Amino acid sequence: LTPLPYPICPATVSLVNIVPKLNATGRDLLQILLECNPTQHISAEEAQQQPCFSNLSPQASGPHAPGWSWLI
Repeated sequence: LTPLPYPICPATVSLVNIVPKLNATGRDLLQILLECNPTQHISAEEAQQQPCFSNLSPQASGPHAPGWSWLI
């Protein structure tokens, strides 16, 4: 077998245990952002299209803005 250019990092601890207050939508985004394989990384624009950002208005900003309930 040829070694891969990036490490295979199987999850040893669930994100539920690491960030217990983060809901499933937030954990899904975090899992995508923590991808080890650089060919599977998403762009910032793709990240903004994730469901956790769907209810934010363009004017909303900051963790206390309406729509950030998935975070807290």
